[in-house]
Amino acid sequence: MIGRTVSHYRITEKLGAGGMGEVYLANDTELGRRVAIKFLPAHYSREPDAAKRFRREAKAAAALNHPNIITIHDVGTHDGRQYIVMEHVDGETLAKVIKRGDITLQRALEIASQIFDGLAAAHDAGIIHRDVKPENVLIDRQGRVRILDFGLAKLHGASVITAEESTVGTAAYMSPEQARGAEVDARSDLFSAGVVLYEMVTGRRPFAGEHREAVVYAILHEEPQPLRRYNGQVGDGLERVVSKLLAKEPQSRYPSAQGVLVDVHAEQAQGGKQGSLPPRPPGTLRRGLWIGGAIAVVAALFVGGWWARQRGRSTDAVTMTARETPASPENKSIAVLPFVNMSDEPSNEYFSDGISEELLNLLVKIPELRVVSRSSAFSFKGKNMEIREIAERLHVVHILEGSVRRAGDRVRITAQLIEAESDRHLWSETYDRTLDDIFAIQEEIAADVVAQLKVTLLGEPPQVGSTNARAFALYLLARHLNRQGTAEGLNTAVDLIAQALALDPDYAEAWAELARTYSIEMNKGLLSQDEGNRLFRNAINKALLIEPELAIAHSGLGWIAMTYDGDLGAAARHYEHALALEPSNTEIIGRAALLCKNIGRLELAIGMQEYVVARDPVNPGGHGNLGNFYLSAGRLDEAIASYRTALTLSPGIFGAHSLIGTALLLGGKNEAALAEMQLESLEVHRLIGLVIAHHALGQHVESDAALGELIEKYERDAAFNVAYVLAFRGEAGRAFEWLDKAVKYNDPGLADIVNERLFANIHSDPRWLPFLRRIGKAPEKLTAIAFKVTLPE
Repeated sequence: MIGRTVSHYRITEKLGAGGMGEVYLANDTELGRRVAIKFLPAHYSREPDAAKRFRREAKAAAALNHPNIITIHDVGTHDGRQYIVMEHVDGETLAKVIKRGDITLQRALEIASQIFDGLAAAHDAGIIHRDVKPENVLIDRQGRVRILDFGLAKLHGASVITAEESTVGTAAYMSPEQARGAEVDARSDLFSAGVVLYEMVTGRRPFAGEHREAVVYAILHEEPQPLRRYNGQVGDGLERVVSKLLAKEPQSRYPSAQGVLVDVHAEQAQGGKQGSLPPRPPGTLRRGLWIGGAIAVVAALFVGGWWARQRGRSTDAVTMTARETPASPENKSIAVLPFVNMSDEPSNEYFSDGISEELLNLLVKIPELRVVSRSSAFSFKGKNMEIREIAERLHVVHILEGSVRRAGDRVRITAQLIEAESDRHLWSETYDRTLDDIFAIQEEIAADVVAQLKVTLLGEPPQVGSTNARAFALYLLARHLNRQGTAEGLNTAVDLIAQALALDPDYAEAWAELARTYSIEMNKGLLSQDEGNRLFRNAINKALLIEPELAIAHSGLGWIAMTYDGDLGAAARHYEHALALEPSNTEIIGRAALLCKNIGRLELAIGMQEYVVARDPVNPGGHGNLGNFYLSAGRLDEAIASYRTALTLSPGIFGAHSLIGTALLLGGKNEAALAEMQLESLEVHRLIGLVIAHHALGQHVESDAALGELIEKYERDAAFNVAYVLAFRGEAGRAFEWLDKAVKYNDPGLADIVNERLFANIHSDPRWLPFLRRIGKAPEKLTAIAFKVTLPE
């Protein structure tokens, strides 16, 4: 092959060969760069299964763009042999570095950190490597790691090609499940990477044998020797990291590479010599399944935040008063943009985002200052926009931005306050401290912002609670993963918070974040309703036992009282207390507005939600919620405008088209309503909309067909919805039958029954009021509890 030209690549030398290919160095004659070309061996090219694996390597790796993963440039076929073109890395394999025996403990952790960073990116893209080993890790002359050879990668959702393929891989680095030929997931890669880390630290593999069968037996049945037996510098923390990576059962390992990164970074800060990883507190490993009511309330599509889950068993009522004049832009307004991650490790972005959010949360506690909510401020992350344009969209006068550089236990934070109209820097400061000073830095920045904006505080300046610096970092990463909302990320978040609480059992915010995690898992069906609420309540109560005046925890109790206990009186008391503690917290205000809506105080709910939207102007969920409130109040044009705004901000948002169609239908615009319903991308809501739109147009056959499909596919999840479409069609008897089913299935839509306008046809039915009384929604009860809150100017 040397000297030949393949396409526009001239081959100059052979670099190596392996079971899945031969690798050559070549010159790209078109772009003038050196590349590496890997050819599938001729005898493999005649095997369709191997050819599929080879093509899959290209597809998998080309989809990734990460500094620790080799870059794929091109693929092709030459003389019947397939090839893949990748970047040429001037360096050597990790296998050669290990063989030389000159890896220090700290260097081993640095390399491991980059390996897990690359694997995290691959796993997030649904790609499992399945052949992580030192030969597939390149280190360039600058010390940067590249993972290569995704020839054995298994794409998310791809079928296994052959039975034998499930056991491919290098024996010494296989996970137990891979060695058994079982299905593997991302945790298999973590096991293999753990073997690599063990070998870097000790100079030997954890599982040895004279032949393949002996090695596989050791992987399946034997425990590796402790690291400290071969390297006396290793501390307890690193022992625990590797032990967890090499657990025989996948569920006993780290659930994700992100979780490993946190502990590896902590060990880097300690040099691997003084590990301090605590055991996970008992009782936090749990899994359940709750499917039901997930789509029952159309309005609930837009409800965001921690506790936004409607379940209807209300027994009391609320009356509420609120100032309904959202603030307009003025000099005392500010948005905190996400600080830029300047650390060498891209994975530290969670930390820079977390610092930004902590500053925002601190400033929002100042009633005299109007602070834009996180969702709107962070929506501009990564967008190349002028400060002035961002400020105009957010309706603020000032912008706080900055950067964070973290290295071990050192952190450098640069913050600057900008007057957007003139693009004038009012103030700038750099803080070069240890992580232990992170809370003092936040308070200093907040104090400087207040001073520069000439805000006159009516009370004491807000303060940041302090905790163990490492516990704080774990908390920030857990919060970051919670926002991603994946099952794996949520599981990792629980694990991270458990570690944080082991370091600081009195960390109230961590207990509250644990409750948040449980609520998200419950909403996604990852926890049963009963178990999720028990865990949630336990975590919230522990947070309040530590910090009785933690506003977000009181808000959490309000949510659980409203959605699980059906005690609206208790919900009102908790929300009132939460807003007394943090009157400017838009997250809490939004939840309280939902409570108002559920008990029929629609104008008050609208005023509160308008306040939220004024401070969170580019959050599509906020506009969607406001549209829900307008729709329930019969303010149809305003509802449509709010939903259109939500669609402009997020074109793919579920439910908006069907809700616009409902508003058009209630306004008598039946043809336009049908056209809008047909645009809805979420099937269940499209079917709901088609039932009522076709009925309004007299197209009864089409309406019946849509109703039949709705019932066949979504009986348990949409019982409440079926009830109101039947009511709209004038079928009162069937409507009440389906309301009974909604009660049986504990459908969350029942929480919103007093506002659902599609039940109007059966309001005069003699069965209506008795049913409302049975579920605790009688009108006389919905006026029994007073809840007063005054929003800040």
